[in-house]
Amino acid sequence: MSGQLTIYYQNVRGIRTKLHDVYKNVLTCNYQVIIFTETWLNDNIFTAEILDDRYQVFRRDRQSNTFDKGKEGGGVLIAVLKSFSAFRNTNLESSCEDLWVTIDYVSKNTCIKINVCAIYLPPPVKIEVISHFTNELQKNINNLDNVLLIGDFNLSRIEWIQQMSVSHVVPKIFGGDVCSTLIDFTAYACLKQYNNIKNKQQKTLDLVFSNTSYPLTVTDPTDILSGIDAYHPPIQINLAIDMQKPLKPKTNAVLQFYKADYNRIRERLLSVDWDVELDLSLTVDEITQIFYNIINNIIHEEIPKKRPIKNGYPAWYGIGLIKILKEKERHRIAMKKFNNKLDEYEYNLLKKRCRILINESYSKYIRKVQTNVVKDPKHFWSYIKAKRKNESYIPRCMKLNNEIASDGEGIANLFCRHFSSVYTVPQASSHCHAGHVASAFDSRCLTGIHITRSEIETHLKRLNTFKGHGSDCIPPIFFSKNAEPLAIPLQILFNKSLKDGVFPSVWKEAIVVPIPKSGSKQLIENYRPISLLTVLAKVFEKIISRHITWHTKQILGEQQHGFIAKRSTATNLVSFVEQLLSHLGSGEEVDAIYGDLSKAFDKVDHNILLSKLKNQFYINGSLLLWFNSYLKNRKMRVVINRYSSHYCIPSSGVPQGSILGPILFGLFIDDIKYYIKHSEFQLNADDLKIFRVVQNEFDEELLQRDVNDIAQWCKMNSMTMNIDKCLHIKFSRKRNKYNSKYHIYNKELKRVEENPKRIAVKPLFTDLLKDLLPKMRHSHVTRSPFWASSATKDRQADLHDRINRVTGN
Repeated sequence: MSGQLTIYYQNVRGIRTKLHDVYKNVLTCNYQVIIFTETWLNDNIFTAEILDDRYQVFRRDRQSNTFDKGKEGGGVLIAVLKSFSAFRNTNLESSCEDLWVTIDYVSKNTCIKINVCAIYLPPPVKIEVISHFTNELQKNINNLDNVLLIGDFNLSRIEWIQQMSVSHVVPKIFGGDVCSTLIDFTAYACLKQYNNIKNKQQKTLDLVFSNTSYPLTVTDPTDILSGIDAYHPPIQINLAIDMQKPLKPKTNAVLQFYKADYNRIRERLLSVDWDVELDLSLTVDEITQIFYNIINNIIHEEIPKKRPIKNGYPAWYGIGLIKILKEKERHRIAMKKFNNKLDEYEYNLLKKRCRILINESYSKYIRKVQTNVVKDPKHFWSYIKAKRKNESYIPRCMKLNNEIASDGEGIANLFCRHFSSVYTVPQASSHCHAGHVASAFDSRCLTGIHITRSEIETHLKRLNTFKGHGSDCIPPIFFSKNAEPLAIPLQILFNKSLKDGVFPSVWKEAIVVPIPKSGSKQLIENYRPISLLTVLAKVFEKIISRHITWHTKQILGEQQHGFIAKRSTATNLVSFVEQLLSHLGSGEEVDAIYGDLSKAFDKVDHNILLSKLKNQFYINGSLLLWFNSYLKNRKMRVVINRYSSHYCIPSSGVPQGSILGPILFGLFIDDIKYYIKHSEFQLNADDLKIFRVVQNEFDEELLQRDVNDIAQWCKMNSMTMNIDKCLHIKFSRKRNKYNSKYHIYNKELKRVEENPKRIAVKPLFTDLLKDLLPKMRHSHVTRSPFWASSATKDRQADLHDRINRVTGN
C-alpha cells in the first residue's frame, strides 16, 4: 500500500527539565520517526523516561564524542516506531555529534534501507570539525542510497533560496571556508537541501539534506513535542514511500486462568478415579496422553476465554481519553486532506483537551504508584522496569545469510534453522576417563528413584504463578491451585516413567523465543534462543535433581562452582583470590589462563554424557535408561508473535531452560580435573581458570602441558575452544616479570593486563574481598578450607592484613 514516512525534527535545547512534557506530548502524536538535537542528556536519564515503548530509541550523548567531550550540552536522539526494523550504524559515525540509524522497510517483498543521520554542530563551527565530518562521510556516501542528513548545522551565513522549478532549495553563500566546505561536499555527494522554514532572524540553521528519489517535503508540524526555540523552529519531513503493513501477531482466544473457579475444578479433579484411568499396563506416552485429555477437558469447560485486545496505549489511559485521541486523529487527517478551517479549529480544540486529560490521568497514575508502594509493590516495580527498558520486538523483514523472509512462518523457520545449526552429530563410540569405571553390580550405583506424593505436592505449591506456560499451554497457576488433587495422578505418571526408563515425549517439546542481543535486529544471527518447557516437566526434573545432586556430591570435584547449592561466582572468585594472595604475598608471580568453550551447552555429546553417568557417577539400570530417553529425540520449534516454525530435533546438548541440563553439564565436564596435573584450576560451569606459579621455563612448560591436555580433552569430548576468548594474565608485584607465552592449537594466547571480566587487579582484591569477607562468616559452603562456616574472626582479620600488604594499602 502507498504511505508516507513522517519525521519530526526539533532542536529542543535540553529536555532534562522537560521530560514529563515531552513524554506526554509524544503520546498524543503518531510520528513514525522523531529526531532531537541538543538533548543535553547523560547516563543518568533512562531512554524510557523520554518516549513511550512504541519507539526504539537511539542516543548519542555528548560524553561519547571527541571534539567536545567533557562539556555539558549537545547530544542527538533518533526514535523509530517499532513497526520498522532499525539499527544504529556506528560505521558511518565520526567524532562529531552525529548519529546514524538505518531503517529497513519492505516494499513489494524487497527490503529497502533509509539511512537517517541526526547531527549537531555546536557554534562557532570550526573548519576542522566540518572537514572531519565531511571527510568521514565521503568514504561511504557513494554506497548509500536514501540518505537523510538532518540537524542543526549553525551556519547562519548561508542563505537558502526556493526555486519554483524544483522542490528543494539552493544556497546563496556569503562566504567563509566552513560554509564552502559543506556546500562543496553536498554538491559532490548529490545531496539536496529541502528546509526553507526561517527562524526569527530569517535564517535557516536546521538543514535537511537528502539524495532520495522519493518525493520529500518539509512543512510545519501539526503537533509540537517540546517548547519552541525562536532560533530553531520544529519541522516535519514527509517522505512518500510504498510500504507493507508490519508483522502483527495472531489474535486467538486466550484462556483466563486467573479468573477461574478453582474450587469447582478441584472437585472435578478429585472425582476422577486415577487408578482406573491411568492403567499401568499402558506405555508412558499413552498414560501421559490420557492424563492430558482429562485435564484439557476440564480446562476447556471451566476456564473462561477472552480474545486479547491490545490498543497500544499506556495502562493509565482511560476510555474517554482514547476516544478523544481517535477523534483528534480523524480531524487531523481531514484537515490535511480538505484544508478546511472548521476541521483545523476542531482539531486544535481536541488537541488542547487531550493535553488536559493526559496531564490529569498521568498525575493520578503517578500518585497511585507512590501511595500504594507498600500495598502493591509489584505495581511500583512494573513502573520502574518500564522506565528502565523498552520491550523487545521482531522486525517485519528478517535476514539469514542471503535469505530474506517477511512473513511470520518464514521468519520463524529462519530462526529455527539458525538455532539448530550449532548442534553436532554424536560419536558412535563413547568416551570415559579410565580412572573410574563402575560395575553394573557396584553397590554405589543408583539404579532407580521412587517419588512420593508429598514431594510432588510441595513442588507444585512452590510454583511461581506469574511465570508463563510451555508447549502444553497450561500455566503454573493451574497446577499450583490444584496441587493436592493433581499430586495423585502425577505420582503414578512419574514413577511409571522412572520404572520403565522412558521420559514422556510430550514433555520433550520446547518452545524457543528469540531475544535480541546487540547489532541489527533484522539479522537472525544477532538473536539468542530462550527455551520454554512445560511446567510439569520442570517439576519432574526438580525432584530428580535433588536425588542426583545428593548422589553425586561426593564424586563431583570441589573446583566446580557452577549450578551447585551454596556455591556461586562469588565463591569461585574468593577461592581463586585466596590462593592468588597466598602466592603474591610470598613474592611469587602467577600465570593464569582463562579458557572458553564455544557453545559448550549445545555441543554436549549424548553418548559421552551417558557413558560418564554410568562409569564415573555410578548411575545405572532404569535410571540410566531414563536419562537416555530424557536427552534424545527432543523437539523444538520457534514461536514469534504466535507464528510457529517447523519442528527440529537437537542432536546434541543438554536441554536449554531445563533444571537437569546445567547439572548434567557439570557432570559432563567434571572429568577435566584428571587432565590438569600440574596446575591449580577453578570451574564455574564452562568457564575455566587454570593458574600456576611461574619462576622459570620449566614452570611455564608444565602449565603449557596442562593447556595442551585440556585441548586434548576437548577433542575427545567433541568440544571446541574459542581461542579468541581464551586469555592469559600475569599476576605479579615484581618489576622484572618473567615473559611467559602460551599457545592453544599452535595459536598464541592474547595477554591482557586486566582479568577477562574487566575488573582491575587492585579493585578485585580490595573492593570485592573486603565486601565479601564480613558476610562469609555465615557461609555454609561445604568442603572449603577458607570460606566454611567455621572460619574465625582471626582468620578473616589475617586475610585483611594480607590484602593490604599485597595491594599496598
